[in-house]
Amino acid sequence: MAFKPSAGKKHRSQGEGELNMNSMMDMVTIILLFLLKSYSTEGQLKTASDDLKLPKSIKVLKPQKKPTVEVSKSQIIFDEKVVMLRDDIGDKFLIDPLFKVLKVASDDGKKVEELGGVFDNRVLLIIDEETPFEILTKVMYTCSRAKFFDIRLMVLGQNEDFS
Repeated sequence: MAFKPSAGKKHRSQGEGELNMNSMMDMVTIILLFLLKSYSTEGQLKTASDDLKLPKSIKVLKPQKKPTVEVSKSQIIFDEKVVMLRDDIGDKFLIDPLFKVLKVASDDGKKVEELGGVFDNRVLLIIDEETPFEILTKVMYTCSRAKFFDIRLMVLGQNEDFS
């Protein structure tokens, strides 16, 4: 006996199609995630300490999120962790506690580079505008000894407020 086509298929009407809501929700979710990711990279880079006032300058480049060394009026901070008090810097040109944490970060970056990642040797210095030049040079020297050769200084652009 031969197979008969079902009677339902013959009389099915060619009506309006329907939207698949699952596909629409997937598309909206992807767009939402893309917008959230792009928004988070454009957000505020750093919040200011109470005893830190940035120098003013003409800003040319947007700051990027990199390892940061913050020198306030009272302490030295690396990536939001207090390393030492600023008064404990001493006479040596190399700041040992800061060098140790920078060296660990540099070594971690080298390991990432060996595994195929990118380590670009950049560090962002956020330094109070009243910091003596001697301390600035010691911090920069310490960063370069820890293999962070591309040193950027964060400043306030014209008509900007860091709050």
